[in-house]
Amino acid sequence: MNSEKFRNILIPGYGEMGHAMQHLFSPRHQVSIYDPYIGDLPAIDLNEQAAAADFVIFSTPTAAIYPLASTLAPLLKPDCICLSFSKALDSEGRTAAEAMRDGLQSNAHIGVLYGPMISEEIRLDKPAYANLASSDPYSQAQVLKLTAETRLKLVAHDDLSGMSWCAVLKNGLFP
Repeated sequence: MNSEKFRNILIPGYGEMGHAMQHLFSPRHQVSIYDPYIGDLPAIDLNEQAAAADFVIFSTPTAAIYPLASTLAPLLKPDCICLSFSKALDSEGRTAAEAMRDGLQSNAHIGVLYGPMISEEIRLDKPAYANLASSDPYSQAQVLKLTAETRLKLVAHDDLSGMSWCAVLKNGLFP
């Protein structure tokens, strides 16, 4: 990934957090939204946007991550970073991190963001906070750079599996 500020961000899912991420990143980056369940979004070519993406921010329930990640995997650049906020298990008993890893293949750059990121506050440009856990130091550094000039402040951790399970257990979100 180059060092310029402009990034291509693909956001599958346009619920509360999808809206918040669009608001957070669209002033400085190219943001594309994909949600087949919302009819009034601008049409995008998912394959083209996935191939151009520097970041994919899954703003979907955990159940949608694996099938979507499997579809996107052959299209993504090797240095693309995939993130999720999802705090539940899918029907196979996978956390969001595991669903991304399995769908994207084990060498993918992945991370999760958990914490008191209230989408309404993000959209009102108020400060927000989250914990970031990622699969590797490269992913961690790139996500920290992406959010550095925003109101979303991150604390980075290296225990991706542990953080993913803590989010599931805290929220009691089992299939």
